[in-house]
Amino acid sequence: MTTTDYDILIIGGGMVGASLAIALRGQPLRIGMVEAAPFRVANQPSYDDRAIALSQGSRRIFDAMGVWQQLAPAATPIRRIHVSDQGHFGITRLDAREEGVEALGYVITGRALGQGLVTAAGELDNLDLISPASLCELKLGEDHATAVIERDGSREPLTASLVIA
Repeated sequence: MTTTDYDILIIGGGMVGASLAIALRGQPLRIGMVEAAPFRVANQPSYDDRAIALSQGSRRIFDAMGVWQQLAPAATPIRRIHVSDQGHFGITRLDAREEGVEALGYVITGRALGQGLVTAAGELDNLDLISPASLCELKLGEDHATAVIERDGSREPLTASLVIA
């Protein structure tokens, strides 16, 4: 078996990549995350001011990951939903109280979500944040993959048992 730099190499440090890295907290894995933009800057393109609706299930996942407490102050609960199609028969109304839950979901900006994820990812001992860097080439081997990245004008190979892009 080939010795690798990482057990898991995540390409992309946006919402999905950062969430995956945080979800793997506590696992005995060496994780690398490659992100094209500087990871800890306020204007990271993955985390803009667009509103994101999170389901109750997503909130539970973020809670289990240990980040919901930080996100909650910036999240607005969705307590009622009204679905209709003007001029057509039928409507649906959902109410959090009737469903016995605090909220049906939450609305949060990408920027607030990103700040929480960036903070949590930065606290992980088993995560190397590789940014700014971009993936140039991915070579698949029998028992590992080699990701050739470019950073600071030079190319560098990183090996991993699993690459998620």
